[in-house]
Amino acid sequence: MLHLSVALEHRRRGLAKALVRTVLQFAAYQGYREVVLTTSMMQHAALALYQHFGFQITRQYFFTKSWALIAVPEFQLTYWLSSAQDSQAPWQREGK
Repeated sequence: MLHLSVALEHRRRGLAKALVRTVLQFAAYQGYREVVLTTSMMQHAALALYQHFGFQITRQYFFTKSWALIAVPEFQLTYWLSSAQDSQAPWQREGK
């Protein structure tokens, strides 16, 4: 997956949550131990969504030197699937 995006007219309907849940389920079924993604500080809603699911920031960096000049960091977030195998994993809960 290269980009996760929901068109403006379809937002606030749970589609992004369903997409993230699907990616996590697929990764778990395939036997992956973690899911790693990146997003920028400017993507407030995306960052909040990923953290809601239990992703944790594992790295902060600047994509380009110009982004460093204007202080716009990129964040690498990781979700460890080995600890998400129980039925209480955020991506398995209904309504999340």
